Amino acid sequence: MMKTISNIRYRRINILFITAAINFHRPASALVPSNQFGVAKEGFTRVISTMAKGEGLTDIGRNNKPYQEYLPIDRPWKEAIDASIARSRKVRGGNFVQLATVTPNNEPRVRTVVFRGFVKDECIMKVITDLRSEKVKDIQHQENNLAELLWWFGKSSEQYRIRCRVQLIGSDVSDTDADLLALRKEQWGNLSDNAREQFYWRFPGDDYTPQCEVPKGGRDKGGKVLAPPENFLLVLLHPQRVDYLRLTDNYRQVDMLDDDKEWG
Repeated sequence: MMKTISNIRYRRINILFITAAINFHRPASALVPSNQFGVAKEGFTRVISTMAKGEGLTDIGRNNKPYQEYLPIDRPWKEAIDASIARSRKVRGGNFVQLATVTPNNEPRVRTVVFRGFVKDECIMKVITDLRSEKVKDIQHQENNLAELLWWFGKSSEQYRIRCRVQLIGSDVSDTDADLLALRKEQWGNLSDNAREQFYWRFPGDDYTPQCEVPKGGRDKGGKVLAPPENFLLVLLHPQRVDYLRLTDNYRQVDMLDDDKEWG
């Protein structure tokens, strides 16, 4: 178990739509944000789609499958996203996600990154980046290191918007955080040779200078994987708020981190 995470509790708020096609409705909860982390007070309301089957809302999620196949399943977001990942495992680019930040000048930025899995037995998401990238500056200037991740699953017409607290794990991590150092080293070793090699390249936009020899595949002459270079960062995304939308029936669910940080 990592020191940075323990006993996380989320509260789940379901936003369920009335579908005129079968005259079926269920109650929902209103979201009234109380602070920048997205923790909300609960109210009561109903959110209604504009037309039966979601027509008029979007064409992305329309299909001819019976509505009953998409009745909401009230379950934790981690369980839902694990199922979404499993359904899209064979989809090319299915592990590409968009990470949005704000610059020190208050300008929006978004880029595509590769989802590298969850920390074992945790809900913490992993990506990697280069210390020299602009996203690092964007994250570090935020008081609480916040960012938002967007993950669209085209095969199942599902969208996850995940507000995260970002933790950057580099070579400067204290030796007392042995779990974090081991996690960074493990992720470095799990990369493909081509991916490791890129961390030895000159960074785009730098002034040209003769480049030293790049270790092929990030390996030494004997073929052993080298230690991670200083500019290799493991990025841990700690979800604070997860907004799930399923466009096949316009079902929405929001999970938010409770103050006591335990599952609820």
